[in-house]
Amino acid sequence: MLALGANDFTAELGVPGQYGDPRVRDAVEKLANACHKHGKLMVLGGIGDPALLDTLVPLGVCPLRITGTDSALLYEAAHAHAQQALSAFRP
Repeated sequence: MLALGANDFTAELGVPGQYGDPRVRDAVEKLANACHKHGKLMVLGGIGDPALLDTLVPLGVCPLRITGTDSALLYEAAHAHAQQALSAFRP
């Protein structure tokens, strides 16, 4: 399996979060073709827009859609730590 993280990829391209950038589609297509050629599964993570994902699935992207899980866990942990710190100041 090969996974492409769209958030990191767009950041490296200098267009963070711009998943509609033609270079993203081009990269997805190239990776999907290489995966197909070698009998591997391609997973795309980081894109939460169902309409955009629907345009990429026909290129050979696995319909397993992973997005936001890592961010949600990070934010939940940060919130928990902030609440713990604030509790020291509450009567």
